[in-house]
Amino acid sequence: NGTSSNLSVNGGSLGAGATWKWYTGSCGGTLAGTGTLISVSPSSTTTYYLRAEGTCNNTACTSFTLVVNPLPQGNISSSTSICYGTSATLTFNFTVGTGPFNIQYTDGTNIYTRNNVSNGDTIQVAPTTTTTYTFTQITDNNTCTRSSGFSCGATVTVTPLPVISSVTETDVLCFGGNTGTISVSASSGTPPLTYSIDNGTSYQVGNSFGGLTIGSYSIKVKDLQNCSATYAFNPVVVGQPTAVVIDSAPSTPASCSSVFDVT
Repeated sequence: NGTSSNLSVNGGSLGAGATWKWYTGSCGGTLAGTGTLISVSPSSTTTYYLRAEGTCNNTACTSFTLVVNPLPQGNISSSTSICYGTSATLTFNFTVGTGPFNIQYTDGTNIYTRNNVSNGDTIQVAPTTTTTYTFTQITDNNTCTRSSGFSCGATVTVTPLPVISSVTETDVLCFGGNTGTISVSASSGTPPLTYSIDNGTSYQVGNSFGGLTIGSYSIKVKDLQNCSATYAFNPVVVGQPTAVVIDSAPSTPASCSSVFDVT
């Protein structure tokens, strides 16, 4: 569809004053052209009729059917949101045409080529910014090619990760106690942010943790889109002072009865 074809007379001869005439619809119907060669561009499958017409008589008609294949059509689907640094799966859909297909698609900057693609095939993409993927060309198994007028594309929205700017730790006050604290400062991502000190096993809304005992803690921050960041300097260690140890000391007996000068 959208291309032209040449139709020509193969063999035969004309009498004096005769002309080759081409018709559509029926022999003698709508005139499509005259002569031994015509160029036609039908939009759908069409039968052409040919006969020689002269001043005295006409020959019998012969016919030829030109099959018009539609231009392929398709779209890229599976729009989604991803966290920065992760990937998304996109799907190639073909609504018109005979597969398999050779395709070209773009991310707005580059053009990519894939051959022998079937309906429903997928690809993995990992853009670093929000990107829309669309077809730029589809060629089907009939060698029919579409290069414009494609339906919708797929948009992958890239959500920035939370950024952990600092972590503040205070040690346990007394040996064996549980007065340690950790405070996390973070930004970016999609609010609200939640905070974890057990490597993401559990999260809380507040960015301060108290009542901590001595130990190593792994800090993570997660946003509303479940995009998470891990503190670059994990683990954070909560320490404690050294235990107080009382050593035994020598003693001296009292010098006299009823005198309390023991040391």
